Amino acid sequence: ITCPKNIMAIPLPLRLFQCKPYSYALLLLLLVISCEISLGSSQLRAADANENDDTKDNVVKKVSQESTMPKFTLANNITVPLIGLGGCSGVRYKDVKSAIDLGYQFIDTAQSHSWGYHEEEVGQALHESKRRYQDNKDDYVFVQTKIHPQDLGYRSTKKAIQLSLERLQVKSLDSVLIHKPRCWGDICSHEPEGTWEDSWKALEEAVDLGVVRSIGICDVDNQLLDKLLSKRIAPMVIQNWFDPFHQDKTFRRRIESINKAQDKLGKVEKKILYQGYSTLGNQWKYQGYQDNPVMTSHLLEAIAN
Repeated sequence: ITCPKNIMAIPLPLRLFQCKPYSYALLLLLLVISCEISLGSSQLRAADANENDDTKDNVVKKVSQESTMPKFTLANNITVPLIGLGGCSGVRYKDVKSAIDLGYQFIDTAQSHSWGYHEEEVGQALHESKRRYQDNKDDYVFVQTKIHPQDLGYRSTKKAIQLSLERLQVKSLDSVLIHKPRCWGDICSHEPEGTWEDSWKALEEAVDLGVVRSIGICDVDNQLLDKLLSKRIAPMVIQNWFDPFHQDKTFRRRIESINKAQDKLGKVEKKILYQGYSTLGNQWKYQGYQDNPVMTSHLLEAIAN
């Protein structure tokens, strides 16, 4: 694998990935996820082009049979698929419905329309597919949603939970995350009534009532994790920015050590699922990069070829 001619102009943390075989396991996993999504979409398009329903059923059956989905057991013994469809950036009803038909068992969405999510369309697809937890507890699509930081606060979070129940057309929510622990810049249209800790109390009560099955938060650092671990109900899911050039190694190792300690004790009560968002590198544009280093990496291209 050769280095690009402008290698010295590339920031040092990214330079290694441009010309050295580094972190193959992680990069291959990224490609597997990407190829899985592409494979599913292309196969469904082929099925849709054929008006014969039997053909489409055969495609769906083939994808479902050939896919062995890895899963993670949460602190309350709920299992979550480790690969799913993200609902941001223009993912609409037809995309969600296609994914469900192809055998996807995990959909990640959120309440914020301004960030490209369409929670109600996810609900429509789930309802029509009859793949909600309330439809079949042994074979359902795990749906995760998120509360906008402008809705931080005890009462606001209670209202937000109710909104998601209505949009997703469900009796209980599989997973609810706090989308961001605070507002900054102009991401919030109004000041929240409270803090993430006020919201956490509302989420804990929702778990007690069975309205929400698992809870978590996005964009967590070690200081915030310390506070979260002291709560009555610790976070079951943490979702951070994660891609080949932003591996969040130190934090992930801490999560890994927590989970290993639980495994040694034969317990799951304090295990935390680490999820990555922006795994294809979209976040780099917010860091001032004109080109996405993940999508323009010579190493990734070489592996793909």
